[in-house]
Amino acid sequence: MEANKTNFTIDLIHRDSPLSPLYNSSATPYELMKRAALRSYSRANFFHSSMYIDDKQYVSSLTEYKGEYFIEIYIGSPPATFLVIADTGSSLIWVKCSQDYKSHDFNPQGSSTYDTIPYNSEFCKALRNINIGDANTCKYDRQSYKDGSYTSGILSKDTFHLNSTSSGSHPFPGVVFGCSKEHHIYQKNSQVQGFVGLGAGVLSFVSQLKSHIESKFSYCLLPIGSRKTNKMRFGVGETIYGVEVVSTPLVLRDPSSRYYLSLQSISIGGKRTITSQIQGNIIIDSGTALTMLHSTLYNSLEAIVKEAIGGIPIEDPPKEFKLCYKAKSIKVDDLPKMVFHFDGADIHLESAHTFMKYHTHVICMTIVPNDKLSIFGSMTQVNFLVEFDLQNEKVSFAEVDCTTM
Repeated sequence: MEANKTNFTIDLIHRDSPLSPLYNSSATPYELMKRAALRSYSRANFFHSSMYIDDKQYVSSLTEYKGEYFIEIYIGSPPATFLVIADTGSSLIWVKCSQDYKSHDFNPQGSSTYDTIPYNSEFCKALRNINIGDANTCKYDRQSYKDGSYTSGILSKDTFHLNSTSSGSHPFPGVVFGCSKEHHIYQKNSQVQGFVGLGAGVLSFVSQLKSHIESKFSYCLLPIGSRKTNKMRFGVGETIYGVEVVSTPLVLRDPSSRYYLSLQSISIGGKRTITSQIQGNIIIDSGTALTMLHSTLYNSLEAIVKEAIGGIPIEDPPKEFKLCYKAKSIKVDDLPKMVFHFDGADIHLESAHTFMKYHTHVICMTIVPNDKLSIFGSMTQVNFLVEFDLQNEKVSFAEVDCTTM
């Protein structure tokens, strides 16, 4: 029997917003930007290192990736509440588990709908480092991280609930997730209890709910430091809208947990960077604040940015950035608008998408070089409704005011 189709919207909580347990009301915009930039580099390094493990799913580490966005999920019968990282760059869902009723941990014995996943299942085979556990269960392990952190556990299933902003709770029985029985997190943060992978892999939340939501979800992101709440939408009926909607093919490749697009070039006015014909050459990721480009494309972009702005850049910019100017040496109107030319879709970006006042006296471009991989980051996605349609293998963009979502 066909599953019931549904659509709903949930809150997507930025780590630095008032709804976040990590919120620091005394943090300055400069401090928020600095931390976001540093997390971007950590995120990119983790992506790069994990690409060489193998082509199967891996367990994301809370130490390696402390998260940009959180959501609340409810697991079990009766449901228990968990704050987890919502991650478009991974697929496995996992939460901290224990059987001694530790605060913030999921207790399998306390849920009447909990069960384990057998070792010979397709879900188990999608993981790396698996072993047969008691009663033919699927045990997963993770090689230790450089800082000594690790996580391992039992692949399980239970009923998940998500609370819509308008239509109450939506239950989804039999969602497969990792019940992390052992985890050593070097930098402990007991308030963040796991991950919900939103990638394209078989174990992701989106893939498991595809019969309900037609493999479709979208989000609308606000600027860093906004006091309003970002939104994430799932399902049929949540059709993307706006003055103009543009779409580009979604390139799915190993590892299947990530979303790749094809960036052909970038233009400012009538000047365009060098052109790339490589398909799937950039990851679109909500968990990386900065946008990162291979140095050949970045250098081409930097040249036309400098020409458009004029003036003299800072010789020794903050280490997180490559191109910065003294704020008093340029006018805001001097900062150029850019167009990112993807395969079949031109994304028009205001200067607020690509430049930010890093300090009272410094303005920096939030696009940086990275020869390991290219990432279309979250700052360039602000005030766009971004829809991932896995069924039709495309990503769509519509410029909107995300505060009205």
